[in-house]
Amino acid sequence: MRWADELEQHAKKAKARKGKSVLGNQKTEKRTGPPPVVHEFYITVRGASENDPGQIDVGFYVVENGQVTLTDAAGKPLKDAKSEALPNGMDPRTIAVGMLRNRRTESNEDFRRALYQEPRKGWR
Repeated sequence: MRWADELEQHAKKAKARKGKSVLGNQKTEKRTGPPPVVHEFYITVRGASENDPGQIDVGFYVVENGQVTLTDAAGKPLKDAKSEALPNGMDPRTIAVGMLRNRRTESNEDFRRALYQEPRKGWR
């Protein structure tokens, strides 16, 4: 059998499998209904001072099937984002804030931040 015939047979098998998962017998989970609502929130990274307006960080999250997941503005989960369970009666925003703070401290994003020093006032 020629390599071209093998390639053609492979293509036919792939078309026959269309709709099935690449991993074999596992079915791909398809979402039905409208996409989840993307919620926006803010956290304070650095407080404001006399000469510094401070810094905030914007985060987005969705709540789906009792899980809170950090996402981008379009609702796609962030890279390496893990979902956390939403306990009954707890505000999902509280969980999302904690998740974003943990993500910032783990990544050391503020390592190269500008350091602020109070100006001297008079002689010491």
